[in-house]
Amino acid sequence: MNIEMIERPRARNRDPVTSFEAAKKAERFAKSHAGRILAVFQSNATFTWTAHELAIQTGLSVVQIDRRLNEMPQIERAGFALDGFTAWRLRAQEPCYFTVMGEKARDERLSTEAAQVVHSNSRAFIGKR
Repeated sequence: MNIEMIERPRARNRDPVTSFEAAKKAERFAKSHAGRILAVFQSNATFTWTAHELAIQTGLSVVQIDRRLNEMPQIERAGFALDGFTAWRLRAQEPCYFTVMGEKARDERLSTEAAQVVHSNSRAFIGKR
């Protein structure tokens, strides 16, 4: 699979040397991470995903996913947030998830029991704090 990536600096000019070393190492696995993320998006092209949901599906951390999403031109922000996470979708996919599938289908889409528990628990606290 050929993964297209946007070249962005992974360390700022005033960062310590260790940040530049880490940025250099990231070049080795960035495309692998992007491939795993893209595979989830391609499994259902009309679906939107948060970094948290992508972490459950891919086995990557939320931080790893957030760093890759901004480097992937085929993915864009969906324009809303869920549970405090930005929702992402494949670029030029309309209409958005909510107009097509509804909340119940979103919960059914999560494939593991752990994902369903985390997802439903995080929604249960909305408005109760």
